[in-house]
Amino acid sequence: MSKITIGVMTGVVLTAAVAVPSLASSMSSSASPQPSASATGAPKAAARAASTTKAPTKTTTKAVTVALPVPAPTKQTPNPDPNSTPCKTTPTTPGCDVDSVRYLLKGTPIAAHNLWLPVVTKWGVTGVTDTCVTAQAKAQGTDMCVVRATHGSSMVTLLFKTVFEDKYSPAGVQRQSDAIMAKALVAAGKATTPAAKAKILDAANAQVDKLQKAADAYNAKNPRTSVNVVVS
Repeated sequence: MSKITIGVMTGVVLTAAVAVPSLASSMSSSASPQPSASATGAPKAAARAASTTKAPTKTTTKAVTVALPVPAPTKQTPNPDPNSTPCKTTPTTPGCDVDSVRYLLKGTPIAAHNLWLPVVTKWGVTGVTDTCVTAQAKAQGTDMCVVRATHGSSMVTLLFKTVFEDKYSPAGVQRQSDAIMAKALVAAGKATTPAAKAKILDAANAQVDKLQKAADAYNAKNPRTSVNVVVS
């Protein structure tokens, strides 16, 4: 501590104590770096930002279910279903339009007709034309019959038609028969005698007949019907 004379009045010396830092402390202060405000503030700001940042909200779109205009019997669903993902993805697929749907069920067209008609009648239709109740259809059955009626301002058509599994369908049997005969003709062409050729062709014909009988027996035991419901 040193004294500095700051003034003289009537012989009295006024002095003030002034602190003079030592050389060593001055050098020590200048040698120690101090963190800048920006350096200390950045981590805090980042921490605050991290704590306030919210995870992005996931948005889900609820699928819209379209009601079918014509009611169906209990436990019967369209095949394909217009409200299914495949139909939503490719709505032009046959059967994916709610105004033209198809059902597949076990049984004959007449059995399907008897299942559907009470439901449609209760729903409310007028001007009904029904080819499934003709004397011939009742006596002999049928591969196809139709019900047409009016509901409000709409025309409703129900088409009941026999369908088959591919293997036992007429087209499937024909395809298999063609393959059998094609193979037989190749073998017959290599035969060295007429008798050998005839034997090969007779065996092929017998195989085709057996194939047809098997398909007929299967289809008789396992009838299947498609019901097409069209609103126009």
